[in-house]
Amino acid sequence: MKKRVIYRQSPDSRALREAMKLANEHLYYVDYLIDNRPWLAGATMSLADLAAAAQISVADYLGGIDWANHEQ
Repeated sequence: MKKRVIYRQSPDSRALREAMKLANEHLYYVDYLIDNRPWLAGATMSLADLAAAAQISVADYLGGIDWANHEQ
């Protein structure tokens, strides 16, 4: 965002493609955690769960998440 907003430069498309690929892999792991735990970070809700939710929310808002294979 700094590159885009402050420096008014175009994003690196290779970095964006790699980030999207990695984000999809992370969502598969989040799916696994949701299926096997009451919360992402452990047995009770913690700051880690809220931080993860915030990051996923921002990525979703920016259109960076493909929800097709992630029903949870």
